[in-house]
Amino acid sequence: MPTAPAGPVDVLVVGAGPTGLTLAAQLAAFGASVRVVDRRGAAARPSRALLVQPRTLEVLRPLGVTQTLLDRGDQAARVRLHLDGREVSVPLSGFALDDTAYPFLLVLHQAEVDTPPTQWATSASRSR
Repeated sequence: MPTAPAGPVDVLVVGAGPTGLTLAAQLAAFGASVRVVDRRGAAARPSRALLVQPRTLEVLRPLGVTQTLLDRGDQAARVRLHLDGREVSVPLSGFALDDTAYPFLLVLHQAEVDTPPTQWATSASRSR
C-alpha cells in the first residue's frame, strides 16, 4: 500500500480494491490529495477476480493504466468447460463488439489489476 499523504487530504477513499484505487487515481489526476484506507494490510491473496471487462479497460485508458494491464494479462485466453463428460473449449476473445477497442475479456489476477492504479495515484500525488 502506498504511503499516505501527511496532513489533511481532500478525499478519503475507503477500500483499496480495483474500484477504490481507480477512484483515487482519477482524483489525483484532477489534482486532489487522496488517502486510501483498507482493512486489508496487503493486496488480496488469493485473487478475488480474474477477468477485466472491456468497459473497465476503456475507463482506465485516460489514466494511463490500460496498456500496463494489457501487457500483464492474457488477451487470448480460453476456458475449458466440463459438461456431461465432455470438455468444451470456449474463447474469451474475438467477440463481435464493434463499440470497443477491447473486444475480449482480459485474464488477469486482481493483485495485478490493483498495482497500476496504486502506482499511478502515488506518482500523481507526489508530483503535486
